[in-house]
Amino acid sequence: MARTVLVVDDSAVTRSLLAEVCASAGAQSVESCASGFEAMRALPRLGEVALVITDVNMPDITGLELVRMLREQERFKAIPIFVVSTDAASADFERALALGANRYFTKPFDVAALTTAVKAALA
Repeated sequence: MARTVLVVDDSAVTRSLLAEVCASAGAQSVESCASGFEAMRALPRLGEVALVITDVNMPDITGLELVRMLREQERFKAIPIFVVSTDAASADFERALALGANRYFTKPFDVAALTTAVKAALA
């Protein structure tokens, strides 16, 4: 079973923090991308991915667009997707879930809650 997590965020600090959370939750490997475009290029070479965690606000392909694109492709439909964002607006939360995201976390996120969610996704 795949235990690779793909973290997509334009902030290097956030990517690093999310990678640490994923590693402590049992991810065998964590791949990081700085944009949605970079993530779409990386996914085909990663093989099986157990979880995608993406920011919403990024310079090229937003996290919401990334969720939509992943859900449109049969290969990626079943991968759990967590969205993290500084925007707590209910519109983004509702749109993320409507597009197919499994969870939505507001930055700064509760590390314990995110760790628990990642463990469940990897189980």
